[in-house]
Amino acid sequence: MREFNMAIVGLGGVGGIIADNMFAFTRSTIFDWGLKNLLFVDRDTYSQRNIPRQKAAGRMLGRNKAVAWRDIYMSSKYNRSGVKFL
Repeated sequence: MREFNMAIVGLGGVGGIIADNMFAFTRSTIFDWGLKNLLFVDRDTYSQRNIPRQKAAGRMLGRNKAVAWRDIYMSSKYNRSGVKFL
């Protein structure tokens, strides 16, 4: 089996949806997909204007978006895969 890494650049409205889907992908028990590292890249921070569009915004105000997503997935009770979130 081949191993691979993936990056999501931009964690706004679209990138956040992709991040959620990729997290679900890492939890799949049907196949061993080979994903080893999922890198989040975004220089922006959460502000009040993000709250209506982005699910993490309300509890992550002022935090960097990439760091917020990494922390959410690393601390998730559903993170049972060997994937590293960076």
